[in-house]
Amino acid sequence: MFLLANPVCLLLCGVKCVCALMLLLNVELAGEVRLPDIIATHMVLQCEKVVPIWGEAEAGEQVTVTFAGQKKQCVATKDGRWMVFLDPMEPSNEGRVMLIQGKNTITLEDIVVGEVWFCAGQSNMAFRFKDYHQKGYLPPKNDSLLRYYLPPRPHWREKKRILPATWIVGGKEFSAVAINFSARLRSELNRPVGLLSAWKGGGNIELWLEHNGCSMYPDLEKFATYIKQRVAKQVRVDRKMRGVSDIYNSMVKDQIPFCIKGVIWYQGEGNGGDREIYQSKMGALINGWRKTWHERMRAFDSTMTEVDQFYFAFVQLANYGKPYDNPAGGDSWMGVREAQLKTLGIKHTGMAVTIDVGEADDIHPVNKYDVGMRLALWPLAHLYEKNIVFSGPLYSGQKIEGDTIRLQFDHTGSGLMVGNKQGLQPAVEVKDGKLGHFAIAGSDEKWYWADAVIDGNEVVVSSKDVKKPVAVRYAFAKNPASANLYNKEGLPASPFRTDDWVLPVIKRP
Repeated sequence: MFLLANPVCLLLCGVKCVCALMLLLNVELAGEVRLPDIIATHMVLQCEKVVPIWGEAEAGEQVTVTFAGQKKQCVATKDGRWMVFLDPMEPSNEGRVMLIQGKNTITLEDIVVGEVWFCAGQSNMAFRFKDYHQKGYLPPKNDSLLRYYLPPRPHWREKKRILPATWIVGGKEFSAVAINFSARLRSELNRPVGLLSAWKGGGNIELWLEHNGCSMYPDLEKFATYIKQRVAKQVRVDRKMRGVSDIYNSMVKDQIPFCIKGVIWYQGEGNGGDREIYQSKMGALINGWRKTWHERMRAFDSTMTEVDQFYFAFVQLANYGKPYDNPAGGDSWMGVREAQLKTLGIKHTGMAVTIDVGEADDIHPVNKYDVGMRLALWPLAHLYEKNIVFSGPLYSGQKIEGDTIRLQFDHTGSGLMVGNKQGLQPAVEVKDGKLGHFAIAGSDEKWYWADAVIDGNEVVVSSKDVKKPVAVRYAFAKNPASANLYNKEGLPASPFRTDDWVLPVIKRP
């Protein structure tokens, strides 16, 4: 009676009961199947590829995933992880239900099967869609088969507030580049498109790198070492590393290994002074992501021996800044553009040239329509087997002929032309027009503006000031305002140089 009447004893008994109940609940919750944020209602699954579905559960718990006539089972590992693999599926516009069952049951609704692309980069990729980008290929405003995934992210104004992850159906609150890219896919393929995302305004490429990629390149060894030590918590955050892996860890890692067709990437401004090393960083990004995606799945299925070389399409830096009137060119952005061009040497990659759609006074040009369309051309041709011209002219070789140099190109389409592009309008041929921003030099490495003439699918370059030329440069500046070489399909030629001389560091006024 004393115990029941004593308030302190009553309080203690109550606390013990609550603690016991909480302990019981925690034990029960520990056994429940749990999913990552990205595995959710409204998601798009990649068609025609093996699709992993994964999560957490109590060690030894059997998990069953049922979807589209398939039932896959697995047992959670000792550390509570599980993954099943759905067999390749045909595209489907029908929203269907997925059941994930263990000690509990999770029901996901309205899941479609189509094409999934990962969209990443800095502010020009993050640039939101606006109505003035409307064009013939764009989808209806409420296209329910165009869906976007936004991972957990800081509020744009309240940085300490984290916005929850979500799949968005239709709408236009997403990257303008990505929407234009996906709109072209929707138009050409007539199947659902899902877009994943990870972007950061002002970010350099190091934010997206991880250990696998950096360890492949000797000139990135310091990044690989830093990432390894940071994962092992053996090093403090080093300001000199400028946030290496931060976006990878906060926005990309948890989306791996969601099955994707490929990646579209728009970044480079944040690495404007990198020059040649940017090529290694691009290689680390592409090959590292591919390897990491593979390793996450191989950990649950050792029969996966070949790395999925998913497609990687990227944007070459647009023209920006005061027009540069030095025929030698070679300022910092040109070094990055050159590294981007050389990145095409990696298998299953594509590059959208945007040297004609930038703005001199705005690092965020509003024309994201052409950017998205040009990105889409590469996978449409390479992955979806569309018979289209997918690139502008790319330099392939030169032949010295006395006092002239003859240039050869790949991707000339139905012919070369002097082009003029205004706004969102297609580039048009300028009859009797003159090619601009070609420069030529002899062995003394002194550069002069040159005359350039189209001859069939080649360009012949010369200058009265250079009697024995050895090299040519085209559009080799941050803003080569007079660059106007196109193929007749309206796609611009990439800037290039035929020499391999060391680029000087140009100090701009």
